[in-house]
Amino acid sequence: MNAIKTLINKCEIRLDTNEKTETFYKSLRELVTFLFSVIFGIGLYQLSEVDTKYETIVLFLAYISILLSWWGYHWGKVQGPEETNVLCYVVDCLLLGTYWYLINDRYPISNVFRNYFFMFLLYWAWEAIRYLKIELSEVERSKIKKAKITNFLFTLLMIYFLFIIYDKNIGTDNNVPKKILDGSTGEWFLILSQYFFIILYRFLIHKAYKTPKVSAPILEHQNKDDKRLIKEAIAASNNAKAYLSNFNVGAAILTRNGTIFRGCNIEFDNYSNTIHAEGSAISSMIINGGIDPVAIAVFTRSEKLAFSCGMCRQSLYEVGGPNLRVITCNELNCSIKTMEELLPEGFHL
Repeated sequence: MNAIKTLINKCEIRLDTNEKTETFYKSLRELVTFLFSVIFGIGLYQLSEVDTKYETIVLFLAYISILLSWWGYHWGKVQGPEETNVLCYVVDCLLLGTYWYLINDRYPISNVFRNYFFMFLLYWAWEAIRYLKIELSEVERSKIKKAKITNFLFTLLMIYFLFIIYDKNIGTDNNVPKKILDGSTGEWFLILSQYFFIILYRFLIHKAYKTPKVSAPILEHQNKDDKRLIKEAIAASNNAKAYLSNFNVGAAILTRNGTIFRGCNIEFDNYSNTIHAEGSAISSMIINGGIDPVAIAVFTRSEKLAFSCGMCRQSLYEVGGPNLRVITCNELNCSIKTMEELLPEGFHL
């Protein structure tokens, strides 16, 4: 396992500067998206080629699967860690080939489910590569693990369907049925089941990757403004540029007039130039003319609550005073303290 992990991490390409690295991977993502659109666009031509109900329902199943996959790819990429491994893009290209077969290889039904087997297997491989990355937070690793297990279970499900098809000899010849049933209840059942499982799969993956939320019992004990502030801090954490530490932090400051200003941590190769999320939010407030802050929410994805560092406490003390409320949250817990509690005897000239 260590050898595989080492090999995978060697496929993490880093160029001279982080800007070049980001540009390189952005180009790869754009290429994958372009190839996807080409395959799907050409695949739409198949609508004029089908002349049986069986082919039509299988073709629409392929279209739905591919569109949901495209949405899941972009949404999951935003929610999860960055896709910075060349092997992931190799899997992306193999998936594009699989999508082509989903559209064009519509019979017999054994071929259809064989293609779905390869699709879920490649989904599993994609998540497995991401899971074995060294630079992952525990929360990110936990999310990917859930997605990986889901993909593995659906791969096993496709194997089970293939076993049923070959064991019961359901539609294993190359004759296209004249009607969707064509005397075979088995084909009808399998195709409709696949519609259900494709949608169920996307629901489970969305659940695994969804934006973190503070636990409901904690939110129940907070007022409307605090709930809104926490959600803004969570959203800000998704914009963090934390490629060195993988420690995303989001902050949101609430002023007395109800305006919220967001900030996130921004890391640089010269680590001392790093901007903390609290400082970023303070800058946003001041630049936009905000005054009189009354509360700030700070969100991290760490397992334990990560309270603001000493420098940020001093900055918050100066702009908000000792009564400024500081809401510190992670995905599981939340703490509310005043600046006086966090920084007794704050410094003043």
